[in-house]
Amino acid sequence: MLRATDLPHRDRQRVLESISDHVEVHDLIQPGVSDAAKAEAERIGVDLRTAGWHEQPKFDPGRKVFVREHVVPVSSIRAACLEVESEEDTALCLQAARVAWVLRQEVRALTRLGFQNGGARHV
Repeated sequence: MLRATDLPHRDRQRVLESISDHVEVHDLIQPGVSDAAKAEAERIGVDLRTAGWHEQPKFDPGRKVFVREHVVPVSSIRAACLEVESEEDTALCLQAARVAWVLRQEVRALTRLGFQNGGARHV
């Protein structure tokens, strides 16, 4: 378990960064799509299930309408990875790195309701 190791602070930070980097892989994760995002995408003729973050500016200039959001915040995945005791458990933990296309207005509404992204970056 990483919490119990005697890694120097610098090495521990590199491990945490590596976990975050793995979780942040944008276009390698099949995204989910909220109902509202799906409806808006259909209206403009885009299939968000196959659209990648790097293609977003083509159909959403300035990334004003859609957000690829982590379903489980990166900070929560990192915390869980610190608690596991085997490579197999670490792999299972990292599989929680799911993303979904949502509308920016959905993110704002959730924030108003008190739901925070827990340190996850909008991707």
